[in-house]
Amino acid sequence: MSYSKEIFPNGFTLLAETKRGYPVASMGFWLKSGSNRESTENQGVSHLIEHMLFKGTSRWSQKEIALKIERLGGSLDAYTAKDHCAYYQSLLNNRLEEGYDLLEELVFRPSFPEEEFESEKRVVVEEIREYLDNPLDLLSNEFHSFFYPNSPLGLPIAGTEERVLSFDRNAVLDTYRRIYTPANLVMTLCGDVDLAKFRRFLLEKMESWPAPRLLPPPLRPPKPARGFLFLPEKRGQRWSQSYVHLAWPLPAFQERRRYRLSILSHIVGGGFSSRLFQRLREEMGLAYSLSSFLGSYNRYGFFGIFAALNPTNLFPFCKALKEELNRLCQEGLQDEEVETARLNYESAVILGMEGTSSRMKVLFHNDFLLGHYRSPKQTLNTIRSITREELETEMRHLLKPEKMAFALLGRKTRENKIKELWND
Repeated sequence: MSYSKEIFPNGFTLLAETKRGYPVASMGFWLKSGSNRESTENQGVSHLIEHMLFKGTSRWSQKEIALKIERLGGSLDAYTAKDHCAYYQSLLNNRLEEGYDLLEELVFRPSFPEEEFESEKRVVVEEIREYLDNPLDLLSNEFHSFFYPNSPLGLPIAGTEERVLSFDRNAVLDTYRRIYTPANLVMTLCGDVDLAKFRRFLLEKMESWPAPRLLPPPLRPPKPARGFLFLPEKRGQRWSQSYVHLAWPLPAFQERRRYRLSILSHIVGGGFSSRLFQRLREEMGLAYSLSSFLGSYNRYGFFGIFAALNPTNLFPFCKALKEELNRLCQEGLQDEEVETARLNYESAVILGMEGTSSRMKVLFHNDFLLGHYRSPKQTLNTIRSITREELETEMRHLLKPEKMAFALLGRKTRENKIKELWND
């Protein structure tokens, strides 16, 4: 396995990892901008652009694009996130150049046909309505709006129904042209690839690319909020469960800290053997869905806990959750649970080496989030070197009630009692 990174004169970046003997190659175009570049006036535009790239290009209609995707075999997918957008595929090695042609056409030559633009706005509206019908998606959107006030990170990725329907084709096309510039794009490639040959092929293709443009200015780091957000059911809604989301802000991500937090998350609530899962679900039966996780964006994020439970269990759950978190911070961790979490993390890294698709994604995220390449061996060595004492220091610094944001979606409950519990 060998790694290569090259930044071309137009600012475009190629990240490649060659893996000999693999019949499948994976590649992706990654835009270093997401909904975090939007405002309340154009929220949802990045997501709509992602949809429109599949609706026609200078060479192909929407149907022709769909046929080409299927005839290539393999898989092609796309998504819009808070801080980036992705277009990626996996396919047989001998069809690599065909696959590249398809991705390049979508990313650099969309035609934004008028009739498709109007119909796709309605499709996105249906997607938004689906989110609003899903309590988990609804809670996530409302939580981000509360946790990141006065920041694009707080805006829903898909936007709002009213805003999407108001979009003008020319204005959206102008946004696309401003953001989809070579210097704002990264290509990742992983597989049994003749890299020198592919580089020559890529240089020829670049001759028809749009001229480089200035990158958008750097974003200001958001200022996360603290406190409580209660979201009672609205007319027409009837949730059978209550949904709880807690978060502690992470204003900066250093490389080693990211690995520490991943291990810590597994110990706290990320695994079946975790403290919260064993105590609150298995022993006390207070919740069915329960997990801790790392919400990470470029340079910042949060440590989160999520649970779905019967509304009658809400206060006992919050009380037991606070007690277990306090116990963790006061008594510390056990060597056995630290070793279990490390082994689980190591296994995930090793299993991720088996597929070109997972490695292709890791290439981008390492470069985007950490700023440099990390081989699987380097990652494993770092994971193995993290000590129990490091994890305990991190945990006690992080899990403080005064730093916490608490969001609840569900039936009306005793808000003051919950606030008093956490503030006590």
